[in-house]
Amino acid sequence: MEQGDEANDGRDQGRNPVSMPGSVPKMPKTYPVGEFFEQQPGTIADLWARLIELRRTGAVQDPPVQLYPFTDARDALRAIAHRQARGKVVLSRQF
Repeated sequence: MEQGDEANDGRDQGRNPVSMPGSVPKMPKTYPVGEFFEQQPGTIADLWARLIELRRTGAVQDPPVQLYPFTDARDALRAIAHRQARGKVVLSRQF
């Protein structure tokens, strides 16, 4: 198995993950995103409907927000680059 192939390790062979109930579609690494949604037009609407329902029931929470003053933009970018940021990183003048 090549590096980066762990998402499709052969367990999905013969099955279309888009049509499996309750599954989140996996896009093959060689599948352009626009082409995927053109060939599966109902998929994005279904995903949004499921996401909205998860948000409505509280099963999915809002992502945490980390505020940084504009003067600390470099620190904000460093946090993102070093994967120390969780959720949204927001630069603000109001500090």
